[in-house]
Amino acid sequence: MWTGDPLGYIRKGCDTTGRFYAHVSRLTGVWIVYVAPWGCGLEGGLSFGEFDTAEGAMDAADRHVVAYLESGEPRD
Repeated sequence: MWTGDPLGYIRKGCDTTGRFYAHVSRLTGVWIVYVAPWGCGLEGGLSFGEFDTAEGAMDAADRHVVAYLESGEPRD
């Protein structure tokens, strides 16, 4: 589930328990993705992309997290 702030600069993705797994932000004019460590398996998380739309960035974040979780990698 994705939520956003009233100004539309940041959107957060949360699982069904409410745990944050990613956010997309547009602080420099393009949308950038940050995936939390438990959503990608990397210490410190992962940042990537320069997307034209929030929807494109959210879709990329969802695909990355789902691929990681479906890979069977351990998570905390």
